[in-house]
Amino acid sequence: MSVATDTLVQDAESTAQRTPVVLPCVNLLPPEIAERRHANIVKLRLGGVVVAAAAIVGAVYFQVAGGVAPAQERLHVAQAQGTTLQHQISALSNVTKTQKELDAAKAAVSKALGNEVRWSRYLNDLSITLPSNIWVTNVDIEESGVPAGSKASASATAASKSTASSNGLGTLTI
Repeated sequence: MSVATDTLVQDAESTAQRTPVVLPCVNLLPPEIAERRHANIVKLRLGGVVVAAAAIVGAVYFQVAGGVAPAQERLHVAQAQGTTLQHQISALSNVTKTQKELDAAKAAVSKALGNEVRWSRYLNDLSITLPSNIWVTNVDIEESGVPAGSKASASATAASKSTASSNGLGTLTI
């Protein structure tokens, strides 16, 4: 090639690089075919949405269905445990009756032995606390208040209880 031809080719290439060449677009297909393609694309997209929605609904259904069986099992276990506990409660119902009887017996003992002093307990504590080289030779016990065997009026009993509580139950001289 000659120098002139090379220059023309270079000029043509540089011009082509500078300005883009826009070729006319000619669509020879009838418009019905383009509309059909567009409708098929829309159908595919809508079908994909339906399939995705069905998959989500199925996943939620299986998750909920999978949660029902364990919950139902826990319900049956709880009901069986409730039945067992109810049987135990009915078997132990006599405990409240026995407790009431015990409380009544304690009240009766307290009423019968209201002013009685258990001197044996005090003397036992005294014998435990005394050193081994000390002996007790004389013990004088005097109870204050109304004796348990006498029948006094309610006012005399109340007066003796207030005296006993303020002055003590009695005296112990060793």
